[in-house]
Amino acid sequence: MALGKFQDPSEVLAAANAAMAVIPNERLFVDADLHNRNLFERWCAGSFGVAYHRFVAHCEVAMNSEPDAADFTLHKKETQAKGPVFPFQTVEVMEPGRRRSQEYRNPRLTPYTPGQGAIDGPSWIEAGVRKKVHKRYSGAKQLNILVYVNFDAEALEYAEVSHRLTQFRSDFASVWVMAHHLVGAVFSTAELGSIAGWVLHRGLAN
Repeated sequence: MALGKFQDPSEVLAAANAAMAVIPNERLFVDADLHNRNLFERWCAGSFGVAYHRFVAHCEVAMNSEPDAADFTLHKKETQAKGPVFPFQTVEVMEPGRRRSQEYRNPRLTPYTPGQGAIDGPSWIEAGVRKKVHKRYSGAKQLNILVYVNFDAEALEYAEVSHRLTQFRSDFASVWVMAHHLVGAVFSTAELGSIAGWVLHRGLAN
C-alpha cells in the first residue's frame, strides 16, 4: 500500500471540495476518469475524518495512491505514542438502478418516492457491503468499511441498519455508515473507537 501524507481531515475535505467545485457535473459524474473517482474517495475520507475527529478522537487521514484494498488510512493520534492506523475501504450506496452518469448524459425529472430510503435503505446498504465481502480482499478482517449513503436518509433507522449489517462482524474489523447529515458505527473495535447510533454532523461535510 502506497500512502500519501497524513493530513488533518479538515484540510483533506477542503481540498476535495475546492477541486470538485471547478469540475462541471457532466465531467465529474460522467467521465470515466480515475482522478474524479479519487476526488470522491478523498471527499469521503475528509468528511469521515472530520466527524471522527469531533466525536471519537483526534486523527489524520492519508489517501492510498495505488490500487489496493484500502482507499484511505486513518491515523488515531494519541498523546504518548504515534498512535495506531486503520485502513478504510469506501462503498457508495444509491437506489438500485440509479446511475449518476445517466442522469447527466440525459437530464430529466427523476421520480421521487418520499420515505423510500427509510423503508428500503437498510437492504440497499446490506447489498452494498455484501459486494465488498464477495471481492475477498486480502486481509479483509483488518479492513474497515465506510458506507456512504447517497440517497434520502432523513428517516433512516439505525436499529434496522444495524440489524442488517451485524452479520458482517466476521468479515471486517468495523463497518461505519455516513450520509450527508449523519454518521455512526454499526460495529467497531475498542482500539478504533465507535459512535453509538447516529450523530448529526450536518454542516461538517457540506
